[in-house]
Amino acid sequence: MDAVKVIFFGPSERLLVQDELIAKTAKEIGAIEKPIACKFISDREGISEKIEALGVKVDYVGTIISNFLKDGYVPMVF
Repeated sequence: MDAVKVIFFGPSERLLVQDELIAKTAKEIGAIEKPIACKFISDREGISEKIEALGVKVDYVGTIISNFLKDGYVPMVF
């Protein structure tokens, strides 16, 4: 898991604050590698503070994703 980066983007951000299992999983991931949620979307949805309360970093992810791709990470979207 040390080579995995997790970014919550779009509808998964709503799930993060609505679904207890997803929130629990995000916390478990956070013990290994701090996940990130898209600030643009979470601000638009008014859920940034709720996401941060789960221990998920909220940030603008465009440059972050671009840098991960440049570093050789392969996106897996589901």
